[in-house]
Formats: sequence, C-alpha cells, structure tokens
Amino acid sequence: MNYEDMMKAPMLHPVAVEPRDGYHIWLRFVDGVEGTVDVSSVVGGIYFGALSDRAVFENVHINQDGCVSWGRPDGCDLPDDFELDICTESDYVTLLGLNPSEVWSMDRESRRTTLREAQKRYDLEGSAV
Repeated sequence: MNYEDMMKAPMLHPVAVEPRDGYHIWLRFVDGVEGTVDVSSVVGGIYFGALSDRAVFENVHINQDGCVSWGRPDGCDLPDDFELDICTESDYVTLLGLNPSEVWSMDRESRRTTLREAQKRYDLEGSAV
C-alpha cells in the first residue's frame, strides 16, 4: 500500500498481533509497518486489570473490526461477546519513529507530510525504531 492509498483509508488497521514478554505485543499493520510496543499503560483498572493475568494477556488477537483485542475475562459481569480493545494509531506512529503527541497536535497537512516522510524512511530502512 502506498502512502496515498494509506491516507484515503479511514484508519490503518493491524493485521497481525502476538504477545511478547511483559506487557508487550508485536504488531504488523496493513502497510507492512511492524514492531513491538509496550501496552503496560493500559493494564489495570476495572476492565483492563484482567490483562495482568498472563493467560488472559496471551489471548490477544485481531477482532472482526480490525482492532487489537482480548476476549471477555472469566468472572466478569459483562456480556459473553464483550471484548477489551485498544487503539493502535499512536502505536503505528511510534513504530514509524515519531512522537504521537507531536504528530496529533499538527495540522492535517503537516501530519500528512510528516507521516509520508516517516513511511518513506521506513520503506527504505525496513524499520524506524
């Protein structure tokens, strides 16, 4: 997928995910960007506290909506089809070697230019981080 096609897409979805040591997951996005990200910041609280159980954490998958997800933890008072999902847009930006806070604070055109340049570097180098 080239950058122009990528920018027309409503969102870059991950196409593969695998659990790693600690609270890390490996992601590959539809355009080939891949790497390991730390998701420890989402572990905790009423819903995401269940991810501190390694057996639950290892059940990470891409759901039918293209989201990184974990199924409903056993013992939760939630519907059987409930899933814990995380947003991966900032992870994508991080894997390109950029600071998400800086990228999201840019105007649309600056953000597009910055992402385009980072994507080109990623394509040339095979990895940004």
